[in-house]
Amino acid sequence: MELLSSIDKIAEKWNVPLAQIAINWVVQKDFVLTALVGVRTDDHARENCAAMDWQMNEEELTLLDGEVSRLFGEVK
Repeated sequence: MELLSSIDKIAEKWNVPLAQIAINWVVQKDFVLTALVGVRTDDHARENCAAMDWQMNEEELTLLDGEVSRLFGEVK
């Protein structure tokens, strides 16, 4: 829930769904070559693809990295 609070703030700023924040964060990692996500509808697919139309800034990425490290341990 603590991590979702940080994700919520960023999602609100960008006016996007939480899923786009997660997808956007993951694909900006150097060690991630692709992101596999499931969808049930065409709308979900379009919404997920829209996560590639923008990028979080360094401050937002650092915030999420810090929260993940604090809550779950160092991200490698």
